[in-house]
Amino acid sequence: TGVHAVNFYQPLKVFPNPATGTIQINSQSIMQQIQFTDITGKIVYQTASLKNQESIDVSQWAAGIYFCTITTQNNSTTQKVVVLH
Repeated sequence: TGVHAVNFYQPLKVFPNPATGTIQINSQSIMQQIQFTDITGKIVYQTASLKNQESIDVSQWAAGIYFCTITTQNNSTTQKVVVLH
């Protein structure tokens, strides 16, 4: 018997969410691509990245729900992001 620590490991953080001005993306891995699509699937932002931190200005985007897909060497993950104004 023993006490086991719970590790809330988060390899990727997209914040703040909801966002009004700038979205920060922090990753434990080097990101290769960042893509945002709207709810219809239209790409509204896409960039190649070779960093583990990015700052994206969303202040001119229409308010709504977007999907942020981040691709690293090991995997790809998608998170829902809400933009407010």
